[in-house]
Amino acid sequence: MATAEHYTKPGRWIYVVVAILTALHLAPVWAFDFFPSQDGPAHVHNAAVILEYRHPDRTVYREYYELDLRPVPNLLGHLFLAAAMAAEPPRVAEKILVSAILLLTLGAMLYLIHVLRPGPGFAWLLPFPLLFHYPLHMGFYNFSLAIPIALFAIGCVLSARGRFRPGRALLLTGLLLVLYLAHIVAWVFALIACGIIAVGWRRRSPERREALTSARLRPEPADLDPPRGLASGVVAAFSVSGVLVAWYFLRDDLRAWAAASGLLLFGAACAMAGMATPVAGRIRTLRLTLRIAAGSAPSGAPGDRLRRTLHLAFRVLGGVARPYMPRLARLPVALASALPAAIALAVARSGTDILGPVSLGPPTTTRLRTLWGVDALMSYSPLENRPAVAAAALLAALAVVVLVRSFFARSGQREPDHPARGALGWVALAFCALYLTAPDGVVGGAYILPRIALFALLVTTLWVGAHRFHPILERSFGLAAAVIALAFLVVRIPVYRELDRQLRDLHAAARPIAPNTTLLALSYAPFGTTGSGGFTSYRVKPLMHAAGRIAAERKVVLLDNYEATHRDFPVRYRPVLDPTPHFPGVHYPARFRVDLEVYPRRTGGRIDYVLTWGFPARAIAGTAPHFTRAQLETGFEPFPAPASSAARLYVKRR
Repeated sequence: MATAEHYTKPGRWIYVVVAILTALHLAPVWAFDFFPSQDGPAHVHNAAVILEYRHPDRTVYREYYELDLRPVPNLLGHLFLAAAMAAEPPRVAEKILVSAILLLTLGAMLYLIHVLRPGPGFAWLLPFPLLFHYPLHMGFYNFSLAIPIALFAIGCVLSARGRFRPGRALLLTGLLLVLYLAHIVAWVFALIACGIIAVGWRRRSPERREALTSARLRPEPADLDPPRGLASGVVAAFSVSGVLVAWYFLRDDLRAWAAASGLLLFGAACAMAGMATPVAGRIRTLRLTLRIAAGSAPSGAPGDRLRRTLHLAFRVLGGVARPYMPRLARLPVALASALPAAIALAVARSGTDILGPVSLGPPTTTRLRTLWGVDALMSYSPLENRPAVAAAALLAALAVVVLVRSFFARSGQREPDHPARGALGWVALAFCALYLTAPDGVVGGAYILPRIALFALLVTTLWVGAHRFHPILERSFGLAAAVIALAFLVVRIPVYRELDRQLRDLHAAARPIAPNTTLLALSYAPFGTTGSGGFTSYRVKPLMHAAGRIAAERKVVLLDNYEATHRDFPVRYRPVLDPTPHFPGVHYPARFRVDLEVYPRRTGGRIDYVLTWGFPARAIAGTAPHFTRAQLETGFEPFPAPASSAARLYVKRR
């Protein structure tokens, strides 16, 4: 067992290591021309549309697109990119966003660790293996940007002292409103985490309070008990943004207004009950009720016999339940941590009854194998499996050490800690259970399980990082985390380099595209190709929507813009010229036939350019590529392209 002297020695070397690791993680973003993500280029293109929609020269934007800038999720990332593109080219603006995501995530993790255990330590190195995660490589920029906002919201709750004052409640409300605009799934994650923390914030026993106040690491008196009005303040803050959530799910429905009104009234009531300062003129009924519960009501008052009966009942029940109170006090926390998993299981088994089409996802046995690391950290290469498993093993080892030490340590030997630190363990357990029970797709959203796995890893990192260990263990675990983070970079940088080369070839082939036109991109090798005919990436498809950056740079309309077909994004096709019904398999042209003549004939729209990537050299008769090749040879003229390039541009014959 480490002594208090060990806890008081901060590792000053940690500042240098954190700075070096931060620079090394930003280097791959800026060392190459492009950041290889799957959906990121689509976000870049739609942000460019938002920025230049009213520009006099962008008539094609107004012809094919319409804007919906109402407060819907997925809006924040697009606005960030649009603001960055006002000063920099699209590809640079994307790098600025990715860098901001990395820095904000690291900053939020370090801030929370500092709240839980002040001072530098090995825990500052634990977040680095998690920075380049699967959702970021998938191009889920809005969700990736929402993660640090959710962490800061959790930090707003954990850093409360004494009383959860109105100023802190307003700060939490603002963070949650911004979080809603970023991504609604992250908003739900923050709701689960803050709810469990508010319920599970530990109240110190008098003996424990006395031991802490006499310890060498003297905590502040306000840290010894839960902040007053914490639960009410959290409920009030979530109720305000919950109005937007209710409107989002019940758009164009009168139930939305009823739900929004109910949430506002409920939040206002909680705020008044939990955060209002008591005054001398309190309601007499409430005052008398509290005196009855305390057994101090004056004799002879109306209802004296009833009050004495209730007082006796309270004393009897208290005497019977007192030995079981420590265990019973944990019951609400356990129920709160199990509730999200129970709801997710009900949704997964409901079919279309509750939240529309539901994708169940993989079976439980597969989820158990992919929970720690694989589902949240692996993106491009099977070689990433080793550092991912190593990161999972490191967190698991730390968790075992924490649990064993907490179980065998005596009350007087336990280190002074944050009173809500134990609640973070329940939050981590809740997200692990949620991963095993939640569906992978609901309400039109997909890839939910990797997001849950990532948040489970982040919360577990905070929980184990909030504990103090012997300096030798701290340095060992810190060094292991730094080595794992560097191993991820070593494995991924060659993939970044190869994908960057292929993306540069794609952009070089698209140089002849004129502004104010339309472009249809067909990717027959969305995973990228290698010289031996294999895949550059095995999980993320960096070449699927890569034409989005081209459309943003060349100022053209993208006819395979998947975001423009969903109501969850700010840019949508005009119904008359929507190409989606006419190109049902446009994102998988190797398997589905893409008819280039149907769309102009039915809608009056036009296809000015067709950009292909990885088109088969020999297409078998009767297959989808053979059909598309015949239409390209008939109605389009190819531009010259280098023999080594897998990209080819075609222009419509006049």
